[in-house]
Amino acid sequence: MAYSHRRKLISALIIVLSFLAASCGGGRQGTNGNLILGSDQTLSGQAVLVCNQDCLDRAQCGLSEQVETVLLNSTGAATRNHDMAIPAGTAVNIDRQEMHPVIQLSDQASARVPFYLVEMPEVGFGWVAGWCVGQQVQ
Repeated sequence: MAYSHRRKLISALIIVLSFLAASCGGGRQGTNGNLILGSDQTLSGQAVLVCNQDCLDRAQCGLSEQVETVLLNSTGAATRNHDMAIPAGTAVNIDRQEMHPVIQLSDQASARVPFYLVEMPEVGFGWVAGWCVGQQVQ
């Protein structure tokens, strides 16, 4: 791994850990508090990837190498077969939002769910479920 890439990764991890420590005592954030999820309200502009209980319950985030990560897909909205794992707390810019049908495997219930195409600095674009992206409100 190149030195500059390693330095960027360490810097990103420090930022993520700082964000997690500042938010809800370092725990997962839900819709309580000052965070609005993309599944509850249409988001635009700047946002942050979150590994909250809604995202975790749908297997869209978890721990990767001891860091909470959110799963994204570079080719389109998806709830499986992801090809990106980005640290929770990563700042993103929302490019657009689209509604997509999702079928819950446990009971075959179908629902339309918002997915967001987000841009991450130095990473590129990826699609994330609305449960896993949010914005701070005043």
